[in-house]
Amino acid sequence: MFPYMNGMMPVGNMSISKEVTDEIRKLKEEIDLLKERVKHLENAKKNTFLQKDDGFYMM
Repeated sequence: MFPYMNGMMPVGNMSISKEVTDEIRKLKEEIDLLKERVKHLENAKKNTFLQKDDGFYMM
């Protein structure tokens, strides 16, 4: 319905305030930080306190 440019921004509204761009930049940095934390958690050694052995959980 509306003409879009670059897949994101409407052509008619090209002016974006500095506050909005700063907020978008901060959110991107936070997303990158969270991705690094998730990658670290996925690669960290997992403690297996409960191990299943022949149908029973052993500590």
